[in-house]
Amino acid sequence: DCGLFHTFDGDERPGYVASLASVTEHDGTLYVLCFSDDGPDTGPHPISQEELRAAFNPSNGWNVAAIEPDRIQTRYHDDGAPAWFATIKRI
Repeated sequence: DCGLFHTFDGDERPGYVASLASVTEHDGTLYVLCFSDDGPDTGPHPISQEELRAAFNPSNGWNVAAIEPDRIQTRYHDDGAPAWFATIKRI
């Protein structure tokens, strides 16, 4: 997922996560790159680490293995916008 997760409102995320689960094998790895809420000049619809962990949790078949700070290149941010790069395992 490169820049899609952060486009969903909170009430839309469970459906998106369930859809991903339906096409991801157990022990599969999902990578999510989304706008971060950390730092100035965030992109639209910034996401917190807590929101990522809440969306992808063991109760719905996921385990967040890592969340690392990153950047997303945009037309509006010369050095890219703050982002999270999450490694998420299907359990």
